[in-house]
Amino acid sequence: MSSRAKFPTCMICGKPGIPIGTIGGKDVIICTSCAEPLYNQLGALINAMRGAKPKAKKRPSISPEEFKEMVIKTVEERGSAQLFEYCRRYGISRKDARKLADELAAEKGWVKEEAKGKLYIKKAEATA
Repeated sequence: MSSRAKFPTCMICGKPGIPIGTIGGKDVIICTSCAEPLYNQLGALINAMRGAKPKAKKRPSISPEEFKEMVIKTVEERGSAQLFEYCRRYGISRKDARKLADELAAEKGWVKEEAKGKLYIKKAEATA
């Protein structure tokens, strides 16, 4: 008994086709008559995807004085503030944050604590 040879068939129209690769574990086979319209559609899809790129959010600008007032307000309300988080959020350098922490520690008597890549400014604990 002779068995018939199996030819790969086009996944769009079912005619004999050419395997072009595997996507998601499935063989992709396209015939010559379906290849051109598929190519045109994919080109249009690629062009549409290129056009709309999301823009990065602009950080809110804040002056050093406003930053200092915001840190003071946060420490007064919560008892402590993580300065490097504010730096990342408002685009202020870590050097300026360290300088501000030193100023506040001297002015208000607060405690400056730096650990594990974070800078905290805290109210001094009351001694009983």
